[in-house]
Amino acid sequence: MITSTGTLSSLRDTQFGFRHLAIQTTMDQAERAHRIVSTMERGSFDERVNAAWADCVELFDDTISKLNRSVSSTNAESFEDAQTWLSAAVTNHLTCQNGFIELNSSSHLTSLPSMWGNFSELLGNSLAINKAASVEVATTLSTKPVGGRRLLADKSFPTWVMAADRKLLQSSTVAADIVVAKDGSGNIRPSRRLWQPLLS
Repeated sequence: MITSTGTLSSLRDTQFGFRHLAIQTTMDQAERAHRIVSTMERGSFDERVNAAWADCVELFDDTISKLNRSVSSTNAESFEDAQTWLSAAVTNHLTCQNGFIELNSSSHLTSLPSMWGNFSELLGNSLAINKAASVEVATTLSTKPVGGRRLLADKSFPTWVMAADRKLLQSSTVAADIVVAKDGSGNIRPSRRLWQPLLS
């Protein structure tokens, strides 16, 4: 008999496994694209197209690094970081394409037939799957948001805010013990006198 905890654990493992597989497949495709781009025949490239090619090779290096970090992230907190890395991988891919397109040299991309479209889809899918896994894990396994980066929907305070601080922050009037004002309207005029009551 499978308990609800066992089912949740099994579901989480399946979800993590699917996420891992999706990102790993995308990384494999990125490595394949990197090999193809790196070995492109560049005899017909002018200086600007050669620069776009060099950028592409560098961008694919970075993409592979980002995908490797994403696939290695195994807990809910690192899923948000993976979301950033996957977004960067999408940007790298588009930047590589645009480098050739802006030079009216997109014909050089024809040596990468359906790979560009497939890779775009794989990146988009990995991004969506990672986001879904991140949200699902955050809502089912914990009451605090992943990474602590989300704004609070209600007016409550985060758990790390102490009770005394909450009371102070919620108070509509706060009475100051000491008021320092340059115009002399405060309790203490010269700032050196400010410290005397605190030290005594």
